[in-house]
Amino acid sequence: MELSKSGARVEQHAEAVADAVTPSTWSTGAVKDAADAIDMLAEALAAFDPEAARTW
Repeated sequence: MELSKSGARVEQHAEAVADAVTPSTWSTGAVKDAADAIDMLAEALAAFDPEAARTW
């Protein structure tokens, strides 16, 4: 697994989402759901590969 390449893509996607999220585009519930999903993904990644989770 190429962590440096995938990590860069994740960062680019995260920045794009952060730029798109405003009070007029996302509801409070949608933002909470997205944050919960990110937390779950981070936990799953940590279970799979703790070093990858730190990189991500």
